[in-house]
Amino acid sequence: MKTQTTQENIFGEPIYSYTDNDGIEDGILSTNPRRDNFEECSIITENLRARIERMAESRNLKRVFAIDENYLMGCLMLMGKDIYENKKFEGDNDKDFFVTPANEEGLIVWFVRNGQNKLTAMLPEDY
Repeated sequence: MKTQTTQENIFGEPIYSYTDNDGIEDGILSTNPRRDNFEECSIITENLRARIERMAESRNLKRVFAIDENYLMGCLMLMGKDIYENKKFEGDNDKDFFVTPANEEGLIVWFVRNGQNKLTAMLPEDY
């Protein structure tokens, strides 16, 4: 019978780990406020949330009717859901890592599998 090889079998117990919950407690990560639009994405980075907030503020300077960051985050999550569920991955991307196409402001978002076996939405520089 063949023994399964894991990282812990090879390297031993981890010296230190930083969990998603640690990141949430530290304010680097937060739960996805629009998980209703894309349940597979459980976490977003604070940098992404702040970028979406700035985009909403910038867009509202040119609009008669204001939109908020919750609306834009919902749009982003619907795009992520469409890519994920319809397997519209490009190149090396798959169900564990994929990228949204840039929007008019140049926003590109990465969706990366996390420790909860869900996805984390982040800016490329957050990786």
